[in-house]
Amino acid sequence: MDKLEKVFSETGYKIRYEKGNFRSGRCVVWQKKMIVISKFYPVEEKINALVEILLSDGFPRDQISSEQQAFITKLTQKNIFEQEA
Repeated sequence: MDKLEKVFSETGYKIRYEKGNFRSGRCVVWQKKMIVISKFYPVEEKINALVEILLSDGFPRDQISSEQQAFITKLTQKNIFEQEA
C-alpha cells in the first residue's frame, strides 16, 4: 500500500481515507488532485481501488519515474493473472 501511495504522490495526488458510505474514486477539488477512499474498506479493497485508478485512462502515467513504472507493470501483470484464475 505504501508503494502505491508513493506512485500517487509523484503525480501530485493526495490520498485521503475518510468515513462514509461511498465508492472510492478520483476527483479534482478546486484544482487539487485528490483521491478519497473509505477508511472502512478492508486493505485489499483499498489497494484494488488505487490500482483501478492507476489503470484508468485519465491518470498521468507519463509523470511517474521509471522505477514506479516497473512496479505498476509488475502489479498489473499480477492482477491480470489473479483475475484469470
